[in-house]
Order: sequence, then structure tokens, then C-alpha cells
Amino acid sequence: MFYPITVVSDCHTKALRRTINGPLKGLFLRMKRWSLGTADLLIVSNDRLIDEASEYNQNIFVLPDLVPDLDASKYVQASNKYCAFVTTYAKDEPIETILQAALILSHEMQVFLTGEPPSDLLQKYKHSNGITLTGFLPEEKYMHLIANAACIVALTTEDNCLQCAGYEALALEIPLVTSDTAVLREYFGDAAVYTNNSVESIVKSIKTAIDQSGNLRKKIMRLKAQKLKQDILRLDRLNL
Repeated sequence: MFYPITVVSDCHTKALRRTINGPLKGLFLRMKRWSLGTADLLIVSNDRLIDEASEYNQNIFVLPDLVPDLDASKYVQASNKYCAFVTTYAKDEPIETILQAALILSHEMQVFLTGEPPSDLLQKYKHSNGITLTGFLPEEKYMHLIANAACIVALTTEDNCLQCAGYEALALEIPLVTSDTAVLREYFGDAAVYTNNSVESIVKSIKTAIDQSGNLRKKIMRLKAQKLKQDILRLDRLNL
């Protein structure tokens, strides 16, 4: 018996923009255009991705990632002040700039970088006092790290990219430093501190976020309540 199905494609920035080089590039792009074009619905995280998505399909719904259901009380404990850079060493992350900023900050606080670093960076920074390249962390340890941070930093060089670490900071009500792009400002408003991805700006923004922690946490709590309500309304509208 045949059961009709609805095909929904969740199109983040990398899904829309990814390509490959070499002899299979043409085939890859044809398959990508076919798969996205035949889907019943494309979901994008923000309005600024609609034009890119419409190149493949006209049925588009804007749905930012839902605020994660995270209980900070399960992880929070008294700890020394530290900063957590949430990194995956992806192409859109300004890793060298992040590490240079981390070196400066490490004189005042402990700095952690998540994710599995390339071997050359691991060798270069593994003995740096005040900097810890965590490598891959199981979920429990990762959540413990970010839930106890004085500040979470999530940076990208890519426009129109909303980052998972930003949602996590929002859910845990932790001060957030993120890249100064229009889409991130539209989502987080005055509940985050923005940086232009230069070493000086990153360092200054992190110090600002920590110094203004109390005020930022209040703004984050208000934003979180707003986003949770919006999540419910958007899901009701989606109605798949």
C-alpha cells in the first residue's frame, strides 16, 4: 500500500551554499537542485535566506531553531571565571583570530575552545597557559562547560548564519558574544555583545560581556521568554 509522504528540507546556510570541486561538481549541483526542488517545503532560519532558497523552491517557511530545552541548574556550580569559545574549526570560523584573542585573554582568565582541533593547532597551543583546547566533549561535559562559563563566544565569517551556540547561550541565560552581522543583531537584539571578528574587538567585547553580566542576563531572560512564545506561534503556523 502506498502512503503519501511530505518531504521537508531543513536548509541552513551551508546546505544552500555548499558545492564541490572536481569532475563530480556538475552532478552534485544537479542532484542538489533536484532534491531541493522536489521537496514539499524548504525551511530556512531567517528571512535573509529566502532569496537563496527561492532559487531551488518557492515553498519556503522561515523557522529559526527552537530555543533548546536546557536546564542550567543541572550543570551550574561555583567555578573560577572563564570564557568558552564554541568552535568546530569549520571554514566560517575565524580560528586564528580567535586563538590570538584567547592568548591575550588567558592572562586574565581561563579560556576554553571546544571541538576537535587540527593537529598543527593542537601542537602549537596545547602548552599555552590559560588556554584549553578541549577536543570532542561528550554532551554532559560540554553542557557543564558552557553552563558555567562567564561568557560564551560564537563567531562566524558567514552572513545570514544563526549559530547553535547562540541558541544554547540563550537557553542557559549566559552572556553571549557573537559576530556583528545583521541577522544576528536581528535575532539577539540588545541581549548580546557584538564583535567585528578582529582580535582587539573580540577581547574588548568579551570583557564588556563579563563586566555587564548582570544586565545582560536580565536581557537574555526577557529575550528567551519572547522567543519561546514565538516558537509556539511559528510551529502552529507550520502545521505539517
